[in-house]
Amino acid sequence: MEERFKEFDIKKGPRKTNFKKWAFKFLVYIILLNVLVAYMMTRTTLVITPVEITDTSNLSFYVFICSLLATLLLIAGVLLTILSVARREEKNYQYYISLIGYPIFIILTIISNLYLGDPF
Repeated sequence: MEERFKEFDIKKGPRKTNFKKWAFKFLVYIILLNVLVAYMMTRTTLVITPVEITDTSNLSFYVFICSLLATLLLIAGVLLTILSVARREEKNYQYYISLIGYPIFIILTIISNLYLGDPF
């Protein structure tokens, strides 16, 4: 019976979700995914590559999956940052880094999507 009511403590009220913490975690995951994509791309496109790395048949699939995951995390992180600001959570480094980091990644995403199309 106690398992059911873990979400609500009678003495303290409902538990608060720490939106800034989750937004910060998602921002770190986005950075790691972007570093992973950059590593995969540079590892296969360098002029001097070992023979075993030249097989790039699945590279586009892996880059697509990582980019899709990073985009989903970006959307979720922006929503969590908005909730954190709306609920006026306590301000610490997680709050400020999320508040500054997500607009940077939104701008980078918009810029990268502008150059994906065929220029001709």
